[in-house]
Amino acid sequence: MGMNKKDLPYHPWFWRDWFGDQEIRLLTPSERCVWFEMIGMMWQSDRRGFLLVGGKTPTLSTIANLIRISREDLDSALKSLEDLNVFSVTEDGIFYSRRILKDLERSESKSKSGKKGAESRYSTDSAIACAIADGDQLPLPHGIGVDKVLSLDNTNETEPLDIAICRVGPPQWRNHQALVVTGLMKARKNGHKINREEIIAGAVGHAAKCLAEKTESKYVGDIDNWLSEGRWLKTMAYEAPKAPKKRLVC
Repeated sequence: MGMNKKDLPYHPWFWRDWFGDQEIRLLTPSERCVWFEMIGMMWQSDRRGFLLVGGKTPTLSTIANLIRISREDLDSALKSLEDLNVFSVTEDGIFYSRRILKDLERSESKSKSGKKGAESRYSTDSAIACAIADGDQLPLPHGIGVDKVLSLDNTNETEPLDIAICRVGPPQWRNHQALVVTGLMKARKNGHKINREEIIAGAVGHAAKCLAEKTESKYVGDIDNWLSEGRWLKTMAYEAPKAPKKRLVC
């Protein structure tokens, strides 16, 4: 299971920004240490970026105890931090880091943009666009043991080509529609004529070939490369080998 960005065990730290910040440079080493500790507590807070302890606003004495300094030293450090506008405080008296909140907002924005771009790139509309037949449609080959691989229903031409290929091809291709779309786009760029019937026939033939060669549970090959290199033309006319006739022994 992937880790949520909000659960990252580390804090991305930009040392160039830290050393280049004039306000931070004007602090004494002990004051910088106090602010550094406060940033760490803000990062681990239940409300990231805000200094909370156990989900509640801590007292100054609690903060001093956590940092392991006296209350007087904390008050002095906070006075310098406030004068230099290093931190901000909410109306409820909660310390927070503007930089952490800004980084979180930027990260969330990039994540949404990336997700939107991926959905646009791998949408079924792209697959349908690649599936437009621009030549004579050829009939599906017979005698390839389709019923032993997957049920074939090629009468539904509204089914997106990427889904159809994954359905009738080798089992390893199941649920890899994104790779199918990528392969179709590459195939078109490589000059291959995209014909729905031919490609589906090739996928069925390839599945039957893998079954006959007993490789259905082994590595079959990347589906995007299979498409981009036009390999469907080699398997669309594949016929499964017939079982040898048994000799009668008297």
